[in-house]
Amino acid sequence: VAVAVLAPTAGRVCCVGRSLGWSHCRVVLGGVKDDACGIAAFGGCFAILDSACARRVSGFAFREVREAKEILMTLTIYPFILETIRLFVPIIRAIEEHDRSLGDQLRRALASIALNTGEGAGNRRGNRRSRFETACGSAKESRCAYQTADALGYVVLDAVLCDRLDRIAATTWKLSR
Repeated sequence: VAVAVLAPTAGRVCCVGRSLGWSHCRVVLGGVKDDACGIAAFGGCFAILDSACARRVSGFAFREVREAKEILMTLTIYPFILETIRLFVPIIRAIEEHDRSLGDQLRRALASIALNTGEGAGNRRGNRRSRFETACGSAKESRCAYQTADALGYVVLDAVLCDRLDRIAATTWKLSR
């Protein structure tokens, strides 16, 4: 099974691997397509190009392609999560002026999103799924805590922040599947 990986300095690296490990690598420039399996990488994204070959590729290759896409998605959402947490800092302070417990719960739920997403990116299979599910639950908990603070009159709900939490929940849920 051939898998192509983007090398940051020397173009692209094409690694020909077996289900038990990598056998050899060769550096190539430009887009990579392995004639035997039809798997290619363009900009670090993996794709099976030939439908006839796709049927012959083992489950191992599909799993590797899926894991590569998950890592790419994780790398995209993680900075978004941190930016969202930064946007919530003044809101947490405003909530804590009225209800220290609710503010602390929102702070812990937001931290849990980032921590579990980071941990999920470093885990494999079962633990990965569990961490991303927990991150999704924490995003939903954060939204509920924010809505509760609005209902109690501590803060005014911002639709943009709710949308950010919904995007985080949707992405982490997708990563858990």
